Amino acid sequence: MPFFYQAARKIVEECGETVQLAILDQTEVIYVAREDGTQPVRLISYVGKRLPAHATGLGKVLLAALPDGSFDSLFSKRPLAALTARTISSVNQLKAELRLVRERGYAHDNQESAEGLECLAAPIFDHTGQVIAAISVSLLSARASPEHFQCILRSVQRAVREISDRMGWRVPAAKRKSSAPPINPKTWFRSIHGRSQQAFDTPGGTLCGNSHPKSRCCAIPYAK
Repeated sequence: MPFFYQAARKIVEECGETVQLAILDQTEVIYVAREDGTQPVRLISYVGKRLPAHATGLGKVLLAALPDGSFDSLFSKRPLAALTARTISSVNQLKAELRLVRERGYAHDNQESAEGLECLAAPIFDHTGQVIAAISVSLLSARASPEHFQCILRSVQRAVREISDRMGWRVPAAKRKSSAPPINPKTWFRSIHGRSQQAFDTPGGTLCGNSHPKSRCCAIPYAK
């Protein structure tokens, strides 16, 4: 847990937004740690809070790591509760969203858990390559400028990569060439707000880290 706070404080220093750590419990996420942001208006939540996994960035990241059989056993006969008008409402839609999460290495909650609130989340891997938790950064939609999103994405990239290194996870040699490309903030901003289907490779991560290398992070793919 101390390693999470070290990484989270760096994100807060750079972006000013609240950072959270969560794990998956069946079809819900449980928030297990958080670092408050410095913005005057920010997310209100608490450690121990539960939310439907399909409605959150953290949950989508964690669900994306489940084997197909495990996912089907959880959701085959379970309705998806709608928290807002934007919440994913069907299992087929959720499966499509999780495929996108696996492809690009992060999840975006675009006002799906609460109106006016968005978040970016990335997976946390242990030394065996298993996803064990996830980190998210939350922000008000009113602050969702292209530049601010870029700040958050890059901060999360670095945090999860540092945590991965400390947990012993290494990018497989065959995957090392899949480094995240330079990001055009305006194009990326349009894509996550539903006006483009372009996806960008960004890292998944793991759970610790107190160093902050200046080099750009390479993408950490979901384990196969």
